[in-house]
Formats: sequence, structure tokens, C-alpha cells
Amino acid sequence: MQSVQRRLFQLISGTPVKPVTGARRSNVLRNIRGALKLLGLSDLESKLPVVIHVAGTKGKGSTCMMCEAICLKAGLRTGLFISPHLVKVNERFRICGKPVGDVVL
Repeated sequence: MQSVQRRLFQLISGTPVKPVTGARRSNVLRNIRGALKLLGLSDLESKLPVVIHVAGTKGKGSTCMMCEAICLKAGLRTGLFISPHLVKVNERFRICGKPVGDVVL
């Protein structure tokens, strides 16, 4: 439990952490799955959507649009949120490649 609390503090405080790789990664995933099972949430992993979070200072919009295009071409359903908008708030939202209309917002 102390290692979980320590890791949460590292995440919250922004303390640098060694990347999790190899055998250590499989241990971490096993621990997370064990914690989900203890909480009665073992089937949660299969219900969560796949999320691509893009951060940085330049090129986020272009990167998101390319990711959306790739996912759509692969037959996946997508939801896209980009900020800020240029003209209308609707520009921020796209569902399966289509802009969200005024009625929805």
C-alpha cells in the first residue's frame, strides 16, 4: 500500500519517475489488475475507451486530426476535442469525423 501511495504522490507532485519497462512493467500491470479486482472493478479494463491524449506546444491540432483520420480509416469510432476554436465553439468537437451541430451544443 505504501508503494501505491508513494506513486500517487509522485504523479501529483510531478516528481520524475523511472520509465516502467520489461519485467517491471508486467509487475505494475499485474498489480493494477489485482487492485481493480479487489475493488470489484476487474471488468473495467474492457469497458474503458482507448484514449489518445496529445500535449505539447505546437502541432496538437494537426496530430489529433491525423490520428482521427487513421482511426476512421481503420473502422473505429472516434470523438475529437480540440481547443481553442477559431470562429464557432462547434469547431472544437467532432464525432466520427463529423462536426457537432448547433442543436447538440
